Amino acid sequence: MPPREPMWYCHECHSEMRPLMVPDPVCASCHGSFVEKLENSEDDPRQFALGNTVDHNDDNPPAPSIDAFLLSLQALMDRGMSQRQRLRPDGSSPV
Repeated sequence: MPPREPMWYCHECHSEMRPLMVPDPVCASCHGSFVEKLENSEDDPRQFALGNTVDHNDDNPPAPSIDAFLLSLQALMDRGMSQRQRLRPDGSSPV
């Protein structure tokens, strides 16, 4: 029986797959191009996708997630847009 091709890891959708070779490897699931061949078990990219498993203490709190940051940014943008809509076309406030 011939040896099986190694699996690849997609850093964009975090899936294991065998890539499409068109001509460079792309993820078969999301068509992302940030893929890596899983050859060495000691250099497994999935460890980084799961995040750091080190316990955090009060001196070194965990970093906020990117989702929380993006939601905060969206709220700020929405607030700015609603303030802009209250202005008159000449830029003056109706109040």
